[in-house]
Amino acid sequence: MAYEHLRDSALPRVVTSVIADIVQLFQAEVRLAKAEIASNVTTKVHSIFGFAIAAVFGLVTLFLIAQAAVFLLIARGIEAHWATLIVAGVFGVLAAVTAGVAMSKASQELTPQRTVHQVNKDIRVAKEQLQ
Repeated sequence: MAYEHLRDSALPRVVTSVIADIVQLFQAEVRLAKAEIASNVTTKVHSIFGFAIAAVFGLVTLFLIAQAAVFLLIARGIEAHWATLIVAGVFGVLAAVTAGVAMSKASQELTPQRTVHQVNKDIRVAKEQLQ
């Protein structure tokens, strides 16, 4: 009989409702985090494929440009081995600069920032409601 009275009171219903809402909210946040991580990973994979394709085309182009530059320097009277070293040095510097730029662009974090922010906000709201 006492149990039935407790079951029908407002406090257990409110606590049960709050707990159910928190569980549901947590599940929604987990789904959001998964979706955000999947989106970030997909972006990274597309970026990697883009770098790979660009690298193939770039290598072919660089070989042709390097060959033309060596022939140009030879035509200007520089010996073949020096012309080759000069062109290789220029392309080495260009490769280093390009790698630095690519690394700075690839530094995006995979952490789901929006989800972390939303979870922290939800925790604050839940704490306020329980007080």
